[in-house]
Parts: sequence; structure tokens; C-alpha cells
Amino acid sequence: MAWGWKVAGVTIGAALGGPLGAAVGTAIGHALDKGAEKTGRESSDAPESSPAVGVLYSVAVFLAHIAKADGFVDPREVKLIRDVLLELNQEIQGGLNRDERERLASHALSSNEGIETLLFEARRSEDLRIALLRYAWRVAAKDGTISSDELRWIVSVGLEMGFNHDELRWASVPYYRPAKEDERRLAAAQSLGLTVDASSEEVKSVYRSLALKYHPDRHPTVSSELKQLATEKFAAISDAYRLLSEPNEKPLLYGLACDVDMVSTVRNGDVVRCLFCTLKSRLPEARHHDSARCPKCQCLLLFASDIAEVLLGMRHGGLLP
Repeated sequence: MAWGWKVAGVTIGAALGGPLGAAVGTAIGHALDKGAEKTGRESSDAPESSPAVGVLYSVAVFLAHIAKADGFVDPREVKLIRDVLLELNQEIQGGLNRDERERLASHALSSNEGIETLLFEARRSEDLRIALLRYAWRVAAKDGTISSDELRWIVSVGLEMGFNHDELRWASVPYYRPAKEDERRLAAAQSLGLTVDASSEEVKSVYRSLALKYHPDRHPTVSSELKQLATEKFAAISDAYRLLSEPNEKPLLYGLACDVDMVSTVRNGDVVRCLFCTLKSRLPEARHHDSARCPKCQCLLLFASDIAEVLLGMRHGGLLP
């Protein structure tokens, strides 16, 4: 375990490294040049191009793919795509204004353009594939939950870019907590139209609304078949509510203390620092601790004690940015 984490430190540190804009711009520019040589023209889907537009648009299309991987584009993911374009535009000195970046993001999100040329170039450029992997994790995590579809997409694209399974596993540590959650709770939340990290108030509110809608006594004049369906739906809603109302025992999690350079257990409302970018954040209620994320870099804020200690050691050893 300890040796594995020491080796993993390099991978995690690289995946969280500092600005890569210049290297990414060069690599994507090379990919665009190669694509133009092969086709003799620009992509028909791409907006009117310049070197900076080409770089930003390629990244936007890549991020649009991950945002759409689970079948729903969350507004928070759209905002992060725009923020990434702003970061990259500054790093490569692209000179695009806000309206131009907004148009690129909107066009990418509505486009069905592929990313094969970009992935091919990523296999040749370590900086590019590291940056793309980091961007993908950030977008997937932005809505608070990394879905199984998003996870499969990241793994598939990561392998295609040249990462191996071990590298992908270590690089996921800052962003993804392997699912150990009771699948029944996830199914119960979904049956109410909620995410598994919904607050107790949200659960209660949705339950009351659905219970009123499907309670059999509210449908005295419908056919027996429809009344049976309402009865079954009401029973399922009630079962889901009871399950989500029960305490969900979770392993103890540790975070980086606000004013002392050590990891420790946490309580509701504590202020902790992100282990990766050191931004201070106030923790939500305990039931949401396992999904608490840094608003700046989208990394998890809390970890199991052994992982938290190793990450702190990596920070002390200069393996994290």
C-alpha cells in the first residue's frame, strides 16, 4: 500500500500540475495542422478559425463530450467549460473576449464533432493528455456526482490517450471516491427524482409532493387497474422515503485543518483547506461529507485517514502543486 502510494504520487502530482496552456496550445495546434493537411480544409462543424480559436474550440468539444456523457448537461458543467476556456485563453494569450469564448462553448456543446484527432495527438504529448484528463475529471465532478457513464467515458478516453489502468486509477484519487454506497439508497433517491446526496429537507419535500399525488385515496373514481398502479407507486415512494430517512453509516473521513498543517477528523460546519489547491471551504452537514468538493479545483475535500496522510506527505514532499 505504502509503496503503491509513493509511486502514485508522481501521477497524482502530474494530473494536478500547474498551468499547461503553452504546451497544450502547441500540441493542439500541431493536431489541427495535421488534420488540415489530411482533409485540405477546416472541420465543417468548427467556427471561423484562428490558432487560438482552434485550440480553445478543440478543448471545448472535448469537454462537451464528457458533459454529455451521462445524457444531461448540467448548468454547472457548462459554467466550468467556460471557466476552463478563460484559463486556457489566458495561458496561451489567445486574446479572445468573453463573447467569443461564450460562442465557442455554445457551439461545442451543440456540435456532434468527434475528438479522434485530438486524442491521437494526446498519445504523442504527455502534457496534452495530462491536461485533458484533468479537465475531464473537473467537468465530470462539477455537478457533485460522477456518474457511471462519465466514469466509463473518462477511462475509455484515458486508455485511448495512452494512460494505463494504474495511472488512471491513481489520477482519479483527487476527484473520485470508489462507490461503496448502498445501491439501495441510490435507487431510492433516483425513484424520488433526487440525487443520492439530497438534503433531508429535499427528501421530505419531494416525498410529501409525490405522496399527495399518488395516494390511492386521492383517486377514488379511477379504474381498478389505475388504482393498483397508484397503490404500487405510493408504496415504492414510501419505502424510498423510509430508507433515505435512516442514518447512513459512513467511514470516518479526514481533512486538512484550516490553521494547522495536519489532517484530522471533521465536524459539521468545520472549515478545511483543499489538500490540492489549499482553498478554504466550509463543510456541509455530515451526510454530504463524502461528496464535499473544493469549489475551485473540484477535488474532494475529505479522504479516508490513510489516504489523507499520504496526500499530506506528498504535499510536504513537493509532489503536489
